[in-house]
Amino acid sequence: MTDKRKISGSDLQSMLMFGLILLFFLGVIFAYYLMLHSETRLRIEKTSELIATTAAEQIKSYLAYGRDTLEMACHTLDAMLREKRSQSEIKDFLVSQSASVANITLGNATGSYGLFNGEYLDGTGWVPDADFVPEDRPWYIDAHASRGQVTVVDPYLDLQTNTTTISFAKRLCDKRSVAALDFSLRPLQTITEELSLQSGSIEIVLDRKYHVIAHSRKSEVGKNYMADQGSLGNAIVNALRSSGKRVFSLRFGRAAYIVNTAPLAEHWCCISVFDATADFVQLNDILVFTILASFLVFSVLLFIMIRFNRRTRLAQQLREKAERATAANEAKSSFLSNMSHEIRTPINAVLGLNEMVLRESNETSVIEYSEGIRTAGNTLLGLINDILDFSKIEAGKMKIVPADYDLSTLINDLVNMIRTRADHKELLLRPDFDENIPQRLHGDDVRIKQVITNILTNAVKYTEKGSVTF
Repeated sequence: MTDKRKISGSDLQSMLMFGLILLFFLGVIFAYYLMLHSETRLRIEKTSELIATTAAEQIKSYLAYGRDTLEMACHTLDAMLREKRSQSEIKDFLVSQSASVANITLGNATGSYGLFNGEYLDGTGWVPDADFVPEDRPWYIDAHASRGQVTVVDPYLDLQTNTTTISFAKRLCDKRSVAALDFSLRPLQTITEELSLQSGSIEIVLDRKYHVIAHSRKSEVGKNYMADQGSLGNAIVNALRSSGKRVFSLRFGRAAYIVNTAPLAEHWCCISVFDATADFVQLNDILVFTILASFLVFSVLLFIMIRFNRRTRLAQQLREKAERATAANEAKSSFLSNMSHEIRTPINAVLGLNEMVLRESNETSVIEYSEGIRTAGNTLLGLINDILDFSKIEAGKMKIVPADYDLSTLINDLVNMIRTRADHKELLLRPDFDENIPQRLHGDDVRIKQVITNILTNAVKYTEKGSVTF
């Protein structure tokens, strides 16, 4: 008998089948996970693109306003230079222009100034130090480098207002004079902070040298992300320079970011950074939970299948044992039936010869011996008949043979058969019969006699003293 702890071939087949199904199911789960991951990433990219575009448009609009304001002022100044207006007239225009721009921009523009006919004039009333050299200032140098186009000078900290400021500058028609206009970057800071509050993103505006012009976290303003090693800003700049893409992914520490960039004039850049860690962690948690649940479900199903296979094999073994037992029982019954017939034949011959001895012998001792032989032979014949009947019952060959019989004869035979046994145990046999029972009945008197004989024999056998009533 095989050890139940050993894995059978059918169990291995079940495990292999379930393993293949599990692999297929896990493949479907992983494909669905990749689809959800891609959709989540695309959704975040679209959102960040919208925010970055919105920020870029607002910043472009603000810068365009400064550029257009300077262009209009330069148009008037060019006319004044051609008409050879006096320096005092030019300064009066700068003063009026500065007041007008400051009023329109709510103080975000500090005023117009420049170098005209070799003299520095300032519309805000600011008087430079004696060592101030306009030709060395970035607004003057960049304006000449731009060859008559409005240029945006890199941001600097205005000591008068203590705010980060940019300058718009342009060379005038005489190719020596330069007009400039300062604009505060506070509106850019406001734009980044408001968009960050609306979307939850990090909004950054960088100049061409990767200085932070505006940042949704105000403490970052003024930093140089190229030199700020180990920071998120430095990681964003490095990824931006290496990928060359407008949209890219970035891992910093344990966080995952989606970065979307929008170019601005003067090689500036507006950047929207979305922290996608929570979204991707949720997807990963769902994936892990689904995989664990799948393993659990398939393990339970595999356990049930193995138990079912073992129960099936056990049931098959039991059926085979039952079939073998039935076959053995049939063989036994057949053997008993055949042997009963074979044994009964010589017993009948012995009893027949013994009857001849009883009839012909006159010797008392011989007759006593013959009586013993007859009693023992009848008993043995009864046992053989019982074995034969039992074998017939087991083999399903027992048949009832009904016929008319005389009841008084049947009762007389039963009483005579049992009385001998009762007398041997000194018991009294009391027959008690209803006088209204018919004398002739129909049935199998042989089987009826067997049943009643067994009952009366047991009654005599288990009665120690007294009487047995039939």
